[in-house]
Amino acid sequence: MTDHFFARNTEPQATASDEGARRIVAGREPGGERERIDRHDGSNGRGRCVDVGDPRSSGGSGHGCGGSERDGRSQFRALAVAGLVFSMGMTGFGCSDDDDGGNGIDPDTPFPGSTPSSETMTMDTSDLSSGLVAGGICHGTSAAVAAWVGLNVVARLALPVATFDAAIAQNPTFIGDQTWRWTATGGTGVNAWTAELDAEVVSTTEIDWFMRVSGTNLDLDRFLWYRGTANHSARDGFWIYFDPLDTAEIDETVRAEWSFPEGSATTKVLSFENRLDGEVTYGDLLTYTVEGDEITLSFDDADPAGTTTIQWNVTTGEGQTMGAQGETCCWGPRTSGYEDIECP
Repeated sequence: MTDHFFARNTEPQATASDEGARRIVAGREPGGERERIDRHDGSNGRGRCVDVGDPRSSGGSGHGCGGSERDGRSQFRALAVAGLVFSMGMTGFGCSDDDDGGNGIDPDTPFPGSTPSSETMTMDTSDLSSGLVAGGICHGTSAAVAAWVGLNVVARLALPVATFDAAIAQNPTFIGDQTWRWTATGGTGVNAWTAELDAEVVSTTEIDWFMRVSGTNLDLDRFLWYRGTANHSARDGFWIYFDPLDTAEIDETVRAEWSFPEGSATTKVLSFENRLDGEVTYGDLLTYTVEGDEITLSFDDADPAGTTTIQWNVTTGEGQTMGAQGETCCWGPRTSGYEDIECP
């Protein structure tokens, strides 16, 4: 695995033992009919134009979209800063009750699908954390990589997770056009915020999801922070994230796909892909797989091609790392202090 995974990140990096740490970003979803939608902040004239797969999503003006060159700032740093801003205002949240306004729409119409879980956005690498202060070289190096992922991926998705959990804790309101809305509010003053999670039933098999956030001291105006599509059982789908600190750009940052196979309560697969066109890190992929007691972190570099994989058992603590050049090292269980051992 090369040394530029997550290369756009400008925050302090882990030490030399963190040689496995890598990059992530995102881009444009291939295929499908697109609509260009302008998103404007009426208070300061800022605008953001994004592509969405749903021609009926709100905020459309029909204008064309412009673009500007990226400045090298990490999209995950943007998520982290905005997450901090948002969390400062999360002193409480509630729901917004709507009535039909005499339009004949019953707001209490039941939602016909299942809501995804915020686990579609989260990874747990905590089982390796002790390797930073104990254990052999193999476990320690692997733990440093996992800790880096926790800092640069998990922490940076804190805001999307927070808005999602706050919204789905409320009761949905049917707003017409086969669309249901979950609304959460919180914070006070300049930190006041509103999160609107819309679900549009587009077919008998798929539901489109849109999270728009307003307020915070970023002064957002129904900013489309992330969107996605899931099946009706919410077992398979994807999320696409946008950058709230780069209102001049229309580019996606990260595309995250997720799967919770039917009939299994212990299997989970998440992937996070760099989707920013023109970046050296474009196409790099991080995959997180849980199968029973086994967890696998896989780092795929698109250019130059190479894969590094870390696997460990959450019950015993033992595991191994396989490098991009085929090199392998292994460590023993917790009871042995994660000491280096000969690989089977």
